Amino acid sequence: MPNAKTKLDRSRSFGTVYGGGSVRYEQDNRQFDHQGHQILPDAQRDDLSNGADSASTAGSAAAERMRRTRERRKRGVVAVVPLEVTTEDISKFVTRNLLPKEKADDRLVIAAAVRKVLDQWKAGRAHDAGAYVRENPADVAFG
Repeated sequence: MPNAKTKLDRSRSFGTVYGGGSVRYEQDNRQFDHQGHQILPDAQRDDLSNGADSASTAGSAAAERMRRTRERRKRGVVAVVPLEVTTEDISKFVTRNLLPKEKADDRLVIAAAVRKVLDQWKAGRAHDAGAYVRENPADVAFG
């Protein structure tokens, strides 16, 4: 049964995982399911039930982080970054039919809308998402 230490802290930044099976979120190198409950790797779960010391648990946690990093690299992911999305951004997503209005507070749907904009931009269809690049190419705005 999950306790406070094994719940996703939604007040802090966290990453959304796509294509990760039952893993939906990552925070502080820990994985969480769609309800925000921490998912422990089988080996770590067995260690905890057998009373293993924290050193072996820390080692298996580090190995698990490295495994996830390698899997992401194979998929071409170079970074998982926290991203601030403003109410203005949400309004633009809704206006451009990238985000249903009734889902405007759902982090997963918002993340999918951001991913859609990036995919359209990558495909050379930035105008589909209403994106433009300012003088600094790192500054992307939706207008």
